[in-house]
Amino acid sequence: HNDDDEDHIPEYLHYNSVLVFSPSNPFRLALYQIMAHPWFEIVIMVLIIASSILLAIDKPTLEKESQVYKVCLCFNILFAVLFTIEALMKIIVMGFAFHPGSYLRSVWNLLDALIV
Repeated sequence: HNDDDEDHIPEYLHYNSVLVFSPSNPFRLALYQIMAHPWFEIVIMVLIIASSILLAIDKPTLEKESQVYKVCLCFNILFAVLFTIEALMKIIVMGFAFHPGSYLRSVWNLLDALIV
């Protein structure tokens, strides 16, 4: 633990989140620790790249009985679940929209919310 970390607490952690999670809520703080880890963004980027590759493979002309179609369907469901979990984590940690630094105040998160 580094004392400099105290100076880098994001502004959104000073407010309640979605009217339920206080700034000191242990669940919210645990999710923040996950999001703040350098691997979090790397894993999300890998998922985005993998999802994009899947989009290139998945075609409306695939036979519904084919293995490729079934694998694509399973991975599409998996990616949808994982990206939804990512969005929910960010919303719980950052708050949804009503205070500085909240989820919808970021253009990237807004785009993410529209896609998910």
